[in-house]
Amino acid sequence: MNKFLYSFLLLFVLCCGTVVYADKYRVLLLGDTHYDADKEIYHSACYENGKKPAPVIEKEFARNATMWKERCPKLIASVYSKKTPDTSFVLQLGDLVQGDCGDPVVHTKMLNDTICYLKNAMPGLPFLSVVGNHDVRGKDARGAYERYMPARITEELNLPQINAGIEVKRTNFAFRHKEDLYVFVDFDRPNDNVIKEAFKQHADARYKFVITHGAVLPWDAWGVTYGLYGGKVNKRRDEMRKVFAENNVIVLTAHVHAFAYCKYEDENGSISQLMINSVWMEDSPKELEVIATKPEDIGSNVKRLYGKAENELFVLDSFKSGIKEYFFAKGSAGYATMDVSDDGVIITYYICDNKEPAKVIKLR
Repeated sequence: MNKFLYSFLLLFVLCCGTVVYADKYRVLLLGDTHYDADKEIYHSACYENGKKPAPVIEKEFARNATMWKERCPKLIASVYSKKTPDTSFVLQLGDLVQGDCGDPVVHTKMLNDTICYLKNAMPGLPFLSVVGNHDVRGKDARGAYERYMPARITEELNLPQINAGIEVKRTNFAFRHKEDLYVFVDFDRPNDNVIKEAFKQHADARYKFVITHGAVLPWDAWGVTYGLYGGKVNKRRDEMRKVFAENNVIVLTAHVHAFAYCKYEDENGSISQLMINSVWMEDSPKELEVIATKPEDIGSNVKRLYGKAENELFVLDSFKSGIKEYFFAKGSAGYATMDVSDDGVIITYYICDNKEPAKVIKLR
């Protein structure tokens, strides 16, 4: 090391007590949130001219209204309490809103109201979100999302904490943050070429994060192939699994309303996947309800739910030999901090608004 640089660093340590490395930072993670504070504001069009949404959707309206009045404000406050000086941004993993507005103008209002609410509740931090199925559910909801969200995400990406220097134009995009690559994937309309090109351009990235509402590794829950990258198309699914493994990606996902982690390895490389849930329903337990803790347990949750293997369980079987670590907890609404440094990627998961962590996982 250059003598002058060594002397400078030594003096810095003596004066400050520690060295602050530019490559170390924190991200605050939220899973599904389903923001939907008022049925009259957001869903009036669903009831016009004698129309009425399906009973299951009406139940979701009622669930969300109570959740966002009573519980979610406490959860968001708890998330913000984990902000540190090196926190770079808040990352929400899809199903930001409930959707089902029946009107694209109202859908845009729902998206804008949600982001404004969260920005006000967590001031001073950029807020990023990836598209989920509810975010584009309803009359021209996808059009509303695609007209509004790319520009809004562009604003957030160019705030000082990230300063990505890019313009987002589509729902599949990528950006570099410090030494790491973040690839945002529209799980309903993923673009293989955007993903491959991002990996190619940023081959030197320290960690490569894939942000997607659906999953890259199949989940042990209902509709195994719904939202799974490649779905039921074996050739595409296998091709992209190889691409993801070669790049040793870390997948951050949601959708299933569960907390789960798995690590996959094959001759091409590895995939680590974390799934989190922030839908704090009234009966959500304030501790982990663990279903499975080891690789041979994969599939046990589907069997628990249905009494037998679902007809899509063959997809789980096609990955099973490569699963080296596996953890699945039912429900377990909460949030996580993700600390990123040369030493690894550490997830600390909190249930509801608990102050003490429920689980710590080293993703890499």
